[in-house]
This record gives sequence, structure tokens and C-alpha cells, in this order.
Amino acid sequence: GVCGKVRPGGVLLVDLNDTSGTRALLIGTSNGILVTFVSPDEETNSSGQHWERLGTLEEFPIVLTSDVDYEPSSDRLVAATMGRGIFVLKDAKKKLLETRDRLTEGIGNLDLMTKIGVAGRARK
Repeated sequence: GVCGKVRPGGVLLVDLNDTSGTRALLIGTSNGILVTFVSPDEETNSSGQHWERLGTLEEFPIVLTSDVDYEPSSDRLVAATMGRGIFVLKDAKKKLLETRDRLTEGIGNLDLMTKIGVAGRARK
């Protein structure tokens, strides 16, 4: 049926507008939204090495996430899920910066991508 063809997806890059120039890379997965951070400095760029699941279970459940979008004017992150509806995260940049700080301090989920097996698609 039609539902058998739904895949996790949604790849999104969000500019955090901080002094470091860092951007958040978000991917919709079968386990919610995962995030890593991309530095503009190629020499110190460790993007993809450290990933964290975004939000609490109340903010974003562990569910197949088929699309992710960010609305800068309202600072809201929106996720479309399979079977759980649409989830909206208010004050998204604050949550992303908190997540970045956790990963920077080394308490994030290292190698999370390998543990859960992530599939994503690039947004056109």
C-alpha cells in the first residue's frame, strides 16, 4: 500500500545566527529528529561525528519523521511524523543552541547515527 513507501527524511540546515557562524544540520529519522552542527571553519569542522536526538519525548516523540522545516520569522521547527501528526517546537534556536552546548561539552550521544541506522533525503 501507499504507507509502505513512506521513508524517514527531511534534511535541513538552520543558521543559528551566533558569532561562531555555526549551523544546525537536522535529519528526520525513524527515531525522531537528529541534529549535528556544522562549523564554517573547514579545519575545525567535526560535523557528522557527534549527533544528538533533538528535544524531549514531549517535544518530538520517537517516531518516523518524514519531513522537517524551520520558520525563521516565528523561530519554530516543524516536524511531520507518521502516525503522530505534526509537532512544533517553539524557540527552536534556543533549543538548538542548548543542544550544541551539550555536544560541545561532550555529554551528547556519540555515534548515535551508527546505533539507530539513519536514512535521510536531501531537500531540493
